[in-house]
Amino acid sequence: DLNFPVFADRAVPTTARGRIVEEAFNEAISVGDATVTPGDYVLADGSGICFLIAGRAEEILEVAEMVAKREALMTKAVLAGEPISQVMGADYEDMLRKD
Repeated sequence: DLNFPVFADRAVPTTARGRIVEEAFNEAISVGDATVTPGDYVLADGSGICFLIAGRAEEILEVAEMVAKREALMTKAVLAGEPISQVMGADYEDMLRKD
């Protein structure tokens, strides 16, 4: 077990030989409803895949760090016995929705 996540649309991987032809490289592509452009970041783990727009990477990481710090404090509070409803508060969902 390499502990390496693999994402596929089939249960059994199939070869691309004879079926797939490279049309271009270093160009924008569509993955579902998302457009991924050269320079963008692709982050993936066992829970899914996220495309990070290169020009907004710093901004996105700052927000992600803020959310992670807040959630760490919330976890600590719940483990200390505070009620989840009190720890979550009414503004938590609003915080996640901010642009």
